[in-house]
Amino acid sequence: DALDKVAWGAPSEPTSADTVETLISNRAKDLTAYQDQAYANRYLETVNRVSAAEMKVQPDSELLREAVARSLYRLMAYKDEYEVARLYTQAGFLEELNDRFEGDYKLNFHMAPPFLATGVDSAGRPGKKKFGAWMVPALRFLAGWKGLRGTAFDPFSYQEERRVERRLIRDYERTIGDLLAGLTPAKLELAAEIAAVPEMIRGYGPVKSANIEKAEAKQQALLAEYQGEHITREAAE
Repeated sequence: DALDKVAWGAPSEPTSADTVETLISNRAKDLTAYQDQAYANRYLETVNRVSAAEMKVQPDSELLREAVARSLYRLMAYKDEYEVARLYTQAGFLEELNDRFEGDYKLNFHMAPPFLATGVDSAGRPGKKKFGAWMVPALRFLAGWKGLRGTAFDPFSYQEERRVERRLIRDYERTIGDLLAGLTPAKLELAAEIAAVPEMIRGYGPVKSANIEKAEAKQQALLAEYQGEHITREAAE
């Protein structure tokens, strides 16, 4: 939880407009590196649409825009095979190891490829296997093919977990559209709470699936409240 707070930021903390702008700019740069400029533009288009709508109902508010900027990025930057490979080989990871360690150290990667499932650990997550330093050139090769992500030529896209991750992005974009259609000053805080629900989605494998179920149940209850249906706040907890 502490690492998540550092990595993703705490939405409850007050932020200035400049800070939110920096957050959005940095997230867009990350998504360009993650996939490409078109993918980052998809992110920015949604965030900018939210910003315009929020400004109309409450010009001095950044609450909804910040929640969307954080949550949409979390959903779009899911850690698939291409991203894990990129982070290990293109983000200075190996260079940092060389700076920190001397001598003939041994490098191993502990991973849980879905196609090499070996049971589950004590937390119910897929068991990890150990791979040696020979993985580095393989990871570099895989990172170079990130453009295949989500296409018909992506060999990983047919996994259930990957299909769910792409669906979550589409569902979130539709949800934001629904929120903006009924946005009023009185509903702004609740809209931001709904927009922040993806912050609940963490982990991988069965742990992530369980968190997705909890997040979707909470979102459904909050949306019912947002739309004026009779439902108690406790039902969303």
